[in-house]
Amino acid sequence: MERTHRGNATTDAIVDGAMRACAAQELNVRRGMERDFGNYTAAEVSAELDKLNRHTRAEMRTAVARLRGQRTAAAPRAAQPAAGSRVRRPLEFFNKCHYPVRYFIYHIGSDGKWRTHGWYNAPANQAARGIIDTRRQPVLHLEGERLYSYAETTGGPTITWYGKQPVTFGGARYSTLQSSLSVVNGKYQFGVNCAGR
Repeated sequence: MERTHRGNATTDAIVDGAMRACAAQELNVRRGMERDFGNYTAAEVSAELDKLNRHTRAEMRTAVARLRGQRTAAAPRAAQPAAGSRVRRPLEFFNKCHYPVRYFIYHIGSDGKWRTHGWYNAPANQAARGIIDTRRQPVLHLEGERLYSYAETTGGPTITWYGKQPVTFGGARYSTLQSSLSVVNGKYQFGVNCAGR
């Protein structure tokens, strides 16, 4: 992009050129996903890559506009995608611990606002299970946003999973942990593990 930004091409032309340059690599990724994740259909793989392409195109427009803005103060800056246009995925929690746990989450919800949800209980050795809100609807999380959680055992030895982000929940203050999210079957998964504890 650095090379193309020095010319006089429009932002869309630069982005289109960069996207064409990535086409061969995308085809390899698509084939790799279909080969490595056989439980996905070709249509599901295509849908996920199309979402990524839309997001990548928006990021590239923003980057090109920023580069041009460094060169000339008059260059317009591309806007960040609005919360309403970003991908929302349901959340699932797993407990790979031999003890039951309870947990809550703090995250940016589908409306773009910080929310807490919990307490939730997860039995020992629970596979990933969907998180629902008080209206019995799946809790959705915005792509690219942080998710914090706090968890503690409710049986067996006392084990807590906490971090440095302070959150007040249920009248008490907790130090929450930024959770690492994985996309599995179109849903964000995270959880706890007792390995090494």
